[in-house]
Amino acid sequence: MRFASDNTSGAAPEIMAAILKANDGYERSYGADAAMERVTDLVRDLFEAPQAEVRLVATGTAANALAIATHVQPWDGVFCHRHAHIAEDECNAPEFYSGAKLVLVSGEHGKITPDGLGQALATTGESGVHGVQRGMLSLTNVTEAG
Repeated sequence: MRFASDNTSGAAPEIMAAILKANDGYERSYGADAAMERVTDLVRDLFEAPQAEVRLVATGTAANALAIATHVQPWDGVFCHRHAHIAEDECNAPEFYSGAKLVLVSGEHGKITPDGLGQALATTGESGVHGVQRGMLSLTNVTEAG
């Protein structure tokens, strides 16, 4: 088994069969098709959010970068551990799509500590409109170190 990425191997036969089935006949485009309507309903039901906007993207990088971009302004900082996935494996996509700066926080074993976060916070917001503003904190329950 190879766990390098979710998009480096072939698709399961069931997925290919579903794609072929969806490709049969004509359908509306640009997210107005029956499959997208069904996905939207399923996501809204799952999250108990009947007004949720649902957008599908092709990769985890796109999902992560766009999610960050919806929560920050271009002048904000996104605080994350220095070994966080968004800092090491997204090829600057979060910064590209959001305009925000990743502010790297130190901590042992991939974990942000209160002291590390405090030090990072102390480096922002002091320059008024000329410096990075405090935007969001990215936390995950996994690290790139396993």
